[in-house]
Amino acid sequence: MSDDKTIDDKIIDDKADSKSIDDKKAVEADDAVAAADAAGESADAATTFPKFDIVYDDAVETVTLTGAPDANVPDVDASDADDKAAGDDADVESIAAESAAAGVAKAAEKAATTGGTETTDTADTDDIAAERDGDGSDEAEAVEAEHAASHIDNELGTGGDFAFRSYPVLALKHASYAPDSKGGDVIHDANMEFHARRLYAIWAQSDAEHVAIGGLLSGLMAPTSGKVMFKSQELNELTPAEYRGHFMGLIPQRYALRPDLSAVQNLVLTMEASGRNFLKAKPILAAEMLETVGFPEEKNDKPVRDLLEVERRKAAIARALICEANVIIIDEPTGQLGEQAGHEIMKLLRRLPKRDDHCVIIVTGDKALAESADHMFAL
Repeated sequence: MSDDKTIDDKIIDDKADSKSIDDKKAVEADDAVAAADAAGESADAATTFPKFDIVYDDAVETVTLTGAPDANVPDVDASDADDKAAGDDADVESIAAESAAAGVAKAAEKAATTGGTETTDTADTDDIAAERDGDGSDEAEAVEAEHAASHIDNELGTGGDFAFRSYPVLALKHASYAPDSKGGDVIHDANMEFHARRLYAIWAQSDAEHVAIGGLLSGLMAPTSGKVMFKSQELNELTPAEYRGHFMGLIPQRYALRPDLSAVQNLVLTMEASGRNFLKAKPILAAEMLETVGFPEEKNDKPVRDLLEVERRKAAIARALICEANVIIIDEPTGQLGEQAGHEIMKLLRRLPKRDDHCVIIVTGDKALAESADHMFAL
């Protein structure tokens, strides 16, 4: 019996020893896992930035992480950032200084060449430099372009008037006209230039001059010497239908319209004779043009002979405009009109040069009327 108890006690002791061994192994295993976890956390910490700043409205909080920074990750330091910003500012200031120096050198060179003086706007240069300092070197090209544009403006704005050369629509180049070889020249060595968007007047002091100048400009007469130029081409190189049907509108004092036809019919007849193509129906275009010159719509279909004289003159102006002529030549625009009607017609003629770049030429014996134009020629 005692032997059996001894055996049982031994078994219990063995089990206790075994449990103690197992507990020891478990503790060792737990220690190993903990060590591995600590090593992993240390490795993870090594791949992150060591610190960063969180900016609030009223304070800056610095959070520091443990672990050494990885060699491949750049170390961001506030002092380095300040050094870089200072370097950028220095580069910008250098660019601004070089640009300002270039502007001053250019001004000095021009003054030495032309013998004049040129003022450099230092305030503009300071503004440009300040703008560069604020925007950084990324804006250097844009600011440089602005400075160049400003310099060009200064170049164009100095030295008095600056004008571009414009070529006349119609011109007389040393043109003379004699009705026959026995008589003298009615027009002698005339030099006149007529440009777009201008109202011109030619003061003709005799009936012969009146007829001759109108004939030369309209192509109905050829000069005995000299040239009549339409843009860059001699007028005699154009066919009459080409010039009078496409480029020039003639408004004689009388017989400008067929009296048996209405205003609309007169304009449609002109469009058909021109041989041009139109995007709208001709009667619609005719009505629109009559409205443009202030012709009363209720009289569109009345015969011209039943119209007032001022209404006939407006219909004649509309007929000259209907084919989009570059040059409008009108003979005595206010003839046979009262003061009020004449003022109305002249107001219309002054408005035409601003519409579609027309060049309007008045031929008149009235000196006061001629002097009211943008430019007057006297024969």
